[in-house]
Amino acid sequence: MEGFDKEAVIRNAFASTSGSVKLSQIDSCSPDSFEEWTALLLERDGCKILRRRGGSNDQGADVIAVTPGGLRVVLQCKFSTKLRHTVDPRYFHELNGTARQEHGADIVGLVTNRTASTAAQDFATKHRIHFINRRVLQRWATYGVSWLPSGGQAIVAAPDGVARDRASLDNQQPLHH
Repeated sequence: MEGFDKEAVIRNAFASTSGSVKLSQIDSCSPDSFEEWTALLLERDGCKILRRRGGSNDQGADVIAVTPGGLRVVLQCKFSTKLRHTVDPRYFHELNGTARQEHGADIVGLVTNRTASTAAQDFATKHRIHFINRRVLQRWATYGVSWLPSGGQAIVAAPDGVARDRASLDNQQPLHH
């Protein structure tokens, strides 16, 4: 329970910093701004951004980045003002067909402020596509908890806005309010 409490304190402290992005901010942006926010969140996690925004011929890759460990990240971004609508499964299919083959992705993901059908989520899991849905997006944007895989360790943006692995955070002194 102690580890859980420490994580909650870190997340809540991060949520009150300028590095935190509220879902209400994301929900009020445009599709192009959503791609920009996604790139900024990857930068906050320590990634180098190669492409910030897709276009009509992006072959399913809106944002392309490289992690601090050298892994190539390819993301498809799907934004909507209609939060009850699900992401069309065809976007997962397109991403699966191009992310690794055309863009050399090591890590593939679809980021949205919505959700997806169970069938689409099952497809994503089967094909190792990370699905960053509304709940995961909130943890990432607002609380600084990255979805990026890092050898089984969660990457968390500390209250000072710097991304660190879980082990380095565990060695820090507890935060006091």
